[in-house]
Amino acid sequence: MRGGKREGAGRPSLPKAESKALPNQTIRCSLYEKQLLVQYLKKTRELVAMPDKSKAVLAFINESFEPTLVTIEASKVPFAQIVKDHNGGQMIVYYDFLTDRVKWKFPVENHN
Repeated sequence: MRGGKREGAGRPSLPKAESKALPNQTIRCSLYEKQLLVQYLKKTRELVAMPDKSKAVLAFINESFEPTLVTIEASKVPFAQIVKDHNGGQMIVYYDFLTDRVKWKFPVENHN
């Protein structure tokens, strides 16, 4: 103990991957460590499911438009694509996480 700090003080981190437990074995840990692990697994599961959101947007575009009549461009918005037609019109197709659906919007036109 140096400088008045206890060794190991502070929030505990996730258990190290050095455990030799098999998948069906139980690992003993504190309630806080279990909560950390659950949060980690939820985030991991969400990250794994993210590509499905992009696929849903592309599937919507492919089902809604004739591929030869529109061009699809990547957007800076995550999980969104810009659809442009040959007349210069455009719209954005995106995944809305609040409603868990694919949505679309046209640009707002300024009529001065």
